Amino acid sequence: EKDEQEKTTKLVETRESDLLSTKIGREFYENMCMKTVNQSIGRSIRHAKDYAAIVLVDQRYSSSSSIKAKLPPWIGRRFHPCSKFSESLPLLRSFFSSKPGARPPPSLAL
Repeated sequence: EKDEQEKTTKLVETRESDLLSTKIGREFYENMCMKTVNQSIGRSIRHAKDYAAIVLVDQRYSSSSSIKAKLPPWIGRRFHPCSKFSESLPLLRSFFSSKPGARPPPSLAL
């Protein structure tokens, strides 16, 4: 019986270790990906008078609070999750029409 208990304990410890490794690995790759996403976002706006509409097409941005938390704070305040791309079109139109002298790209002028 002691042998069985030791085997069970070892199995539980192994599974816990595997889960921790998986979590650490996932976190590592998620951080690498978000670093790249944030660099891309930063490249779209170079100075104070620049503006850009940033469309992140991946359900994880609206469904995962850990991923959303890794976006820059200024993005989080302006974040509008949509379940379908078509839902973003009115938001994009509104964004571009609010900019002085700006006209929406032809693809948004529906």
